[in-house]
Amino acid sequence: MNDTIPLHIRLEGPDATRALGRALAERLRPGEMLALSGDLGAGKTTLTQGLADGLGIPGDVLSPTFALMSEYRQGRIPLLHVDAYRLTSAADAEHLGLDEYLDNGWALVVEWPENIAGALPDGPTVHLGHAGDARIATIRAGEGEEWEEWLRARTGD
Repeated sequence: MNDTIPLHIRLEGPDATRALGRALAERLRPGEMLALSGDLGAGKTTLTQGLADGLGIPGDVLSPTFALMSEYRQGRIPLLHVDAYRLTSAADAEHLGLDEYLDNGWALVVEWPENIAGALPDGPTVHLGHAGDARIATIRAGEGEEWEEWLRARTGD
């Protein structure tokens, strides 16, 4: 993780969370991963729904908690949605073939990345926290100047 100042965004409801997902989709490129962390009910799947919408992926996007991952092939770039809630180590994730998806131009969004941290490349992260009835999204750039520039443009730095 680099030292870029994080971007904090107050999200007043699910529509604002989906809108953030759509904004992140504009910047997301093939072969990149976005890590989503936060407590249960913080809005990780809601943000992923906005991301999928922003990528032009039709249909419903649901949490793949029991399936571990869902593939969405339609849209600007294919998206793999991973829910690592039930995994406990990077070794648990090895059989998922995440590197192969990235190498083949898929974008990945990973919920509960802390559970499989050693299996993931460094990429941008979004932490969703509760703030009363609202949520606070804290976005940090991973390695790569493009995400740093995207954050700087939104923080004014």
